[in-house]
Amino acid sequence: MKQLFSQYNEVMGASNETRRAFLLKN
Repeated sequence: MKQLFSQYNEVMGASNETRRAFLLKN
């Protein structure tokens, strides 16, 4: 269960970085 939670956090972090980069580009 803990492993799944850490994977979820990694995915959320990646999406947050992608969103930030997208906002900076526009």
